Amino acid sequence: MNTFFDYIFYRTTELFISRSGRRGLPAISVISLAQGFMIGGVINLILNRIITKPIRELHYQEFGYVGAILFCLLFYINYRKYEGKYNKLRFKWKDEEPTKRFYKGLLVAITLILAPIIFTIVSNFSH
Repeated sequence: MNTFFDYIFYRTTELFISRSGRRGLPAISVISLAQGFMIGGVINLILNRIITKPIRELHYQEFGYVGAILFCLLFYINYRKYEGKYNKLRFKWKDEEPTKRFYKGLLVAITLILAPIIFTIVSNFSH
């Protein structure tokens, strides 16, 4: 799975390189957000089965704080992992054939779009 997130970092950094440089802070933010939605969806699914709806509504704000802390933790971990790695990843994938690159880019986009959608569906419809 690390290779997939490495590829997401590479492609997203490549997309924003003219604005943010090779450090890839927007890419790290996007990866952390997607991972947060994925982890949050699983946690939300479990909590919706264990905790009743009135209790969840009573502590809604605290769950939001937990989500913010989770995002910050993921951002820190991803920052430590990807800081200064763009050139290494670019060397690994720079000669990718165009068809393969297109399909992998499509998979990256679908992953980044589906993560919040699935989280929303799990949050709203699994009571």
